Amino acid sequence: MVNTPHISYWSDLVISQSLETGEWVLLSAHMPGRPPERIGILLRDPLDGLHVKLRMDWTHFILDEAEIEIWRAMREDLEQKGKDVGGHCLLDWLEHTASHSLQIGARERVEVSDAQTIVDELYQRHVESMTVFRCQRNAT
Repeated sequence: MVNTPHISYWSDLVISQSLETGEWVLLSAHMPGRPPERIGILLRDPLDGLHVKLRMDWTHFILDEAEIEIWRAMREDLEQKGKDVGGHCLLDWLEHTASHSLQIGARERVEVSDAQTIVDELYQRHVESMTVFRCQRNAT
């Protein structure tokens, strides 16, 4: 007789494996008369929390001080909305409404063990490295 595991073991296993996967999107700013700028990363963790990492150097591509303040306040606003409605709902909302100055890329799945480390790595790879590349290219 074959001893089969209890069904709750398998459902617990599936649930624990799915809880390790999150998703992230790249945020970009599309200002009139300027090329698009990568400005940050949104990471939805396995528990539907939202982690936001945005650039801090707004003055290099936005000249109006009032607009700079709006962009600076965006991080706190996104974080609060993520807490209010959850990361999944906020990403859904952004996918349907962000289409002009602020745009998001396609969602990509990522394994999340430490959300802050992952968001920092994604930011460095997809935002910070492109800013450095653009600055170096413009200097030559």
